[in-house]
Amino acid sequence: GGILITPLLLYVFQFRIREAGATSLAALIILSGFGALFHLLAGHFDFSFLFPTIIGGAVGARYGTAIAQKTEDPLIIRALAIGIIALGALMLTQFFASSTFW
Repeated sequence: GGILITPLLLYVFQFRIREAGATSLAALIILSGFGALFHLLAGHFDFSFLFPTIIGGAVGARYGTAIAQKTEDPLIIRALAIGIIALGALMLTQFFASSTFW
């Protein structure tokens, strides 16, 4: 997902941070739409998540865009790096804490 696409766009394809973020989000919207469609067709779609997800996405997009426009590129990259490291640490913690690991 975005934790792989954004750094790839930044460092391999030399995108600027705002272009990489926008491209990553566009890909996420398309892939999420298809994923939701396939879950709906398979009968696995949980409608209780639909409106909270739409509202959260709209609010996040509005305020995230406003914050990003006022933030310098190096700070955005640093925040992305911290987020990726935190997510990795959380995933490792959950992996090692799971009963299937031991």
